[in-house]
Amino acid sequence: MTDVLPYAADGTPLDGVLLYDQDGRPLKVGFQEWWADGCARVLEQPRAADGVPVPNSYPQVYEPSGSGADGALVPAGTCDTDDARPEVPLPTFPPADPTEAPTD
Repeated sequence: MTDVLPYAADGTPLDGVLLYDQDGRPLKVGFQEWWADGCARVLEQPRAADGVPVPNSYPQVYEPSGSGADGALVPAGTCDTDDARPEVPLPTFPPADPTEAPTD
């Protein structure tokens, strides 16, 4: 896994989401090594107010580096810059049972 694409329950894409595992550790994903267009990318981590990178902020942002996966320079405009998210189906939840009391 090289990225996490968070969505709200209503299907709205979320940005800048900080994710942690079950033990409270920042979630880490792998680095994407190659891209279908053959262009290398640089991971641009968001930065906290003090300038420190925030590696558990999702989705990750990869910018074209100007070179191909083989290290050779690529002409401007060659790399795919479309980072559209995939369409995801909205979750369906069963209707609430009005006879059950809410639990806290």
